[in-house]
Amino acid sequence: MLKRSNKLVVISMAFLGASLGVPSAFPGELCFEIHEIKPREGIVMVSIVNTETAFEEGGPNIASLLLPTHVESISACVGDLEEGAYGIRVMQDLDDDGSMGTNLVGMPIEPWGTSNDAKGSFGPPSWDDARFHLDAQGATQSITLNH
Repeated sequence: MLKRSNKLVVISMAFLGASLGVPSAFPGELCFEIHEIKPREGIVMVSIVNTETAFEEGGPNIASLLLPTHVESISACVGDLEEGAYGIRVMQDLDDDGSMGTNLVGMPIEPWGTSNDAKGSFGPPSWDDARFHLDAQGATQSITLNH
């Protein structure tokens, strides 16, 4: 799910419990908040992509983040992004094996989420449902993990 990236990642705010809101984005900056993290279990893996193939098939990432799980919600920003379409995939890797755990029929057994809080119908969310536009003013996303 995650591959190396040279994008600057800034952890802007972390807090326990109630949400204080997604931070405002600066030009070329994508800010996001992740909710419903299982505290102190594994690590949260974030993948930011800008193509349908990368989103649906796990292709190259624009930016990848590994975030701590000591809180129930966390915010982060990634700067210096070009204007265009993006999608975010998030997974809480509870067993620290670097991949999404699934049951016998392929359904996720570890917390996951996507931009726009997109949900799939009989499968993972589509690019069309998760895609959002980053413009000159930046963009913000709020993602709630599915358990």
